[in-house]
Amino acid sequence: MKHIGIDGCKGGWIAIILEGTEMTFRIESQIDQFQFENSFRVFIDMPMGLSSPKFPRTLEGELRNILRPHRHSSVFTPPCRTAVYASGYEEAKQLNIEQTGKSISIQAWNISNKIKQLDRWLIGNATQFYLYFEAHPELCFFDLNGRKHLEFSKREKGNKGVEERLGILANYFPRVESFYQEILTSTKRSTVAKDDIVDALCLCIASKCLGENEDVPVIDNAVLVDEREIPMRIVRLNENL
Repeated sequence: MKHIGIDGCKGGWIAIILEGTEMTFRIESQIDQFQFENSFRVFIDMPMGLSSPKFPRTLEGELRNILRPHRHSSVFTPPCRTAVYASGYEEAKQLNIEQTGKSISIQAWNISNKIKQLDRWLIGNATQFYLYFEAHPELCFFDLNGRKHLEFSKREKGNKGVEERLGILANYFPRVESFYQEILTSTKRSTVAKDDIVDALCLCIASKCLGENEDVPVIDNAVLVDEREIPMRIVRLNENL
């Protein structure tokens, strides 16, 4: 099985692919440019399943509670589907208030184009729902670290956050640090940031830790699917990996 971790980046999307012991990476400008063959599973750091009045998304509240008191600020509530397709931030805020009773942050709006890309692809590829799982890197790091909170932010000055996270991942894939350096030297930071690489590596290795088990443990939304029948769930790794 191919284990794939995908994160958004300045250049579009970065995918880390692990098959057996071979790890590779790809960067594509659009999510639909990824075509994976044979058996695979994708963990992606982007909202899957968007809220609407009859299909509320409640995952973020539980995520924040798990990651308090340190990394909960890394969790934001994504715009509802109507707001994601708005033409601008002010319109999106108003639509989100009308649909959910709450506004949206500028951080959420800034990735709305990527949310929309993924949403459109999912709507057109319903047969692939079972292969794609939303995953939050900070939650995966927390779980991979024995469900212990990390000390540093991933953007900590002096690379302390990156080094801490690579050290955790090395417990599960010893060559992760050399592969991280390989990506770092063969790409530009204007295309992919350090933390994007680390997050994609984390999601790829998190999938590897589950082996080929079809029953992926997840945080379930109170409403299991959205109005387009896209699952609303986030990967939650087992306590004893």
